Amino acid sequence: MLTKARMSIVLATDSFATIKPVIRCLRKQTRTQDLEVVLVTPDPQAMREALQDEDCFAAISIVEDPVVNLAAARAAGVLGSSASIIFIGETHSFPAPDMAELILEAFEGTEWACVVPSVYNANPRGVFSWSGYILDYGQWAAGKPSGEIESAPVYNAALRREALLALGHRLPSALGQSDELALTFAANGRRVLFEPRGRIGHANMTGLKDWLWNRFLGGNLIATNRSRSWSAAKRLVYIGGSFLIPVVLLQRLLPGIHRTRQNHRLPPGTLLAIVLGLVLRAGGEALGYAGLLGDYSARGMHSCELHKLKYARFVSV
Repeated sequence: MLTKARMSIVLATDSFATIKPVIRCLRKQTRTQDLEVVLVTPDPQAMREALQDEDCFAAISIVEDPVVNLAAARAAGVLGSSASIIFIGETHSFPAPDMAELILEAFEGTEWACVVPSVYNANPRGVFSWSGYILDYGQWAAGKPSGEIESAPVYNAALRREALLALGHRLPSALGQSDELALTFAANGRRVLFEPRGRIGHANMTGLKDWLWNRFLGGNLIATNRSRSWSAAKRLVYIGGSFLIPVVLLQRLLPGIHRTRQNHRLPPGTLLAIVLGLVLRAGGEALGYAGLLGDYSARGMHSCELHKLKYARFVSV
């Protein structure tokens, strides 16, 4: 379907209720007529309520997919979209009103393959919300200057359609929880821009049990996806070196931690929780490289990512 959309926002969901807060947020965008909202769902009829807002946007497209795997569902949304710029959204991430406008401006007349907005904490209360936010998005926190960066998050970033389609059959795995997209972009010389004026809020888990579970499963799933085609020898090397993961990742996070502390008063214990989160990730990765718990982690993270608002209190949209 041809539309006048300049940006397609891909959102995978199991129901309209799950995605409704994000749709409400998208209606406030300053450039709604440039946006195509692509809803990927197992039940297109259940998305009919979303069509009530069709006049607000360039288009609302509905793509049928089982949505049992978010990476595959998002890939289906990319293939079912129409715009040259594609933003991979989430059920628990909320763009500021001018985010789309600023991102589109950043793409104009440039060769950037990807533009990343700054990410802020949408539920900034408690140690686990702040530590989870920093662990997941501290690299792209507000305060980082505009400019070229080495890598982008898989979600909450805008990418050129041609760069995504160039991945071919690897598109679903590249949109999963792994570093495949970043590594492929780097290998192909595709450049990434950080545009801090564009802002998006990300909701984070607030309960201890849920937070612990999420940190461990996330590490396990990343390692499982990363090592699918590895030899046994390479797996053993990474299992043996997994104790170094917290040290390596903490070094990468330090600039983001510093910027966040400059702009916010973090709750006592946040830094300790960050270190604990990295240790849990390392444990999950070690088991993932050993080929253990991969299916369990995939199911658990699917639930976490699709319904994170159930685990995140005090979200203000």
